[in-house]
Parts: sequence; C-alpha cells; structure tokens
Amino acid sequence: MEHTARIEFEYAFKPSFSVEVNLPYTFRHVESGQRSNHADGLEVALKFANFALKERHILLVYGVEFGLPTGSDSKGIGSSHTINLAPYFGAGLKKEKVEVVGFASVSLVTNKRRGDEDPATLGYQLSFLFKPTPSIQPVIELDGRTGLGGVERGNTVVNLFPGIKFRPLHSEHWQVGVGAGFPITNHKDFNQRIVISAFYHF
Repeated sequence: MEHTARIEFEYAFKPSFSVEVNLPYTFRHVESGQRSNHADGLEVALKFANFALKERHILLVYGVEFGLPTGSDSKGIGSSHTINLAPYFGAGLKKEKVEVVGFASVSLVTNKRRGDEDPATLGYQLSFLFKPTPSIQPVIELDGRTGLGGVERGNTVVNLFPGIKFRPLHSEHWQVGVGAGFPITNHKDFNQRIVISAFYHF
C-alpha cells in the first residue's frame, strides 16, 4: 500500500507566464510489514499561455516540466540521480457550464546510470468539469501514458478518475476535490486510487 502527499504552489508573474512547484512525499507499506517513506522527485514547471483564441473561449498552454532528483534510490521512491524533462502542450475550452482541458507531453530521462531502464513515455490527459452550481462541480478525468522505450515500449496505461470539486461554505478562495481512480486498460500501475485535494486561490 502506498500513500503520497503533495504540496503544490503556483505563482503567475503575469497572465501568460507562471511557475509551479510540486513536492510529493511517499509513504510505503509492503506486505512483509516493512515501512519506508521519503520525498519523491521535486517537480518544477514553467508554464506559458497563449490568448490568441480567447474570443472563442479557447486557451492554449505549453511549457516544460523538470523532475529533479530528490528521491531515494535505496528506498525505491523516486530517484536520487535521474532528471526528467517533459515538454508539454495543452488546450482548454471554457463555457458557462462546462470546461474541457486536454494535455499531451513527452517525458525524457537524463543523467541515467548503467542498468537504468529507459522510461521515456508519451503522456496524455483529458478532463471534463461540469458547473451546475458555483459551489459543486462534478469532474471526469482520463489520464494515460504509452511507453516509448525499454521494456515498456508500446505498453499503454489509461486511468479513469470521476470526482467532485466543491467550495466549503461557498468560499471564494478554498476549493476541495475528492475522486477515485480506476485503470481501464490491461496494463495498470495500480488497482484503485483515492485522491483528496485542497486548493487555495489567491
């Protein structure tokens, strides 16, 4: 069993550019009873937005995410030497009652050592956010990856995440999300996953 807590922070220097920092910390409990925990890879993303299609309610985004070696090789949580590079492109459509967002990225690994696998992947995400009321918003998300190298080459994993977001006490700043994830392909990274998140918007 594995639990991962994440602290995320994003600051927009201007509407078209922001920086996001994401630090995950993983707690692992295996069947033998052994427990281990450690910080996973620190993720730093540079995000750019293009407003050329603003009149059509479409936002284009692109950027690059860096996965830094803040994990532990000995504990098998993240990595203490590899660096991930993941350029990505996305688009979002925003209407009064629904938002649709799609992303695609290519994850490449550098600073590998002899014996390391080649986990290069093509990643993709698609989400539908429904807004029947300002305070309660159901969401359906799909995320997947296809291996581009090594033993995972050609293997595809796709997960389905239905959930809901709500604003406690109709808060203008706080938003809480709860969802459950299930793999819908034969290849899978997990059997089931529960996701709980809290956001504070300045």
